[in-house]
Amino acid sequence: NTVLKPYVLIGETGTGWLRIRKEPSGTSDELGKANTGEMLKYLDESTELGWFKIEFEGGIGWVSGKYVTLVK
Repeated sequence: NTVLKPYVLIGETGTGWLRIRKEPSGTSDELGKANTGEMLKYLDESTELGWFKIEFEGGIGWVSGKYVTLVK
């Protein structure tokens, strides 16, 4: 399953997965989890606090930039 650029690559989180959030906030509802090494399509939007907008299971989610690498 190849993800075209741009995408975010989930890095080492300490747990082996990263929460996908509904909104760009650590207190936002969790949509699901992505595993370390997973690639998610980047939707060309990020916040000042470093959240990246991504495609997740056909919808939109947000991941913390602390644990991902943006590949353009």
